[in-house]
Amino acid sequence: MAREVLQEQDRKSTGAYHTDFRLAKRLAQLAAPKLTYKSKVIDPACGAGILLAALTYAVCGMDRAKTAHWLAHGVCAADLSANSLRAALLALASFTDDISALKAMRARWYCGDSLMADSKVWTAMATE
Repeated sequence: MAREVLQEQDRKSTGAYHTDFRLAKRLAQLAAPKLTYKSKVIDPACGAGILLAALTYAVCGMDRAKTAHWLAHGVCAADLSANSLRAALLALASFTDDISALKAMRARWYCGDSLMADSKVWTAMATE
């Protein structure tokens, strides 16, 4: 999966460390039995969406209807980098051709420091 190329100093100052897909896949396999396509998940530092992509596949498999519902109603994300959020959107778009599901999902996402976000941001994500 694509990700921004950052110098070591930039990575340290922004906290941009990327999850290896093998780890993301394993975490998704552990979480998936407790989730359904109607569940809600929030990745507060989603980066390029590696964990969300692995989780989408683990929960929904190749079922397009379940995937569209999951993306439209259940996948929430935040990241400091707008470029990373774009990459996450593209990664998740590879699972569906339902543009309205992708728009609904992206409308809930937060671009900013998730550690500094107030409760209104998280409440809005969780209740939509």
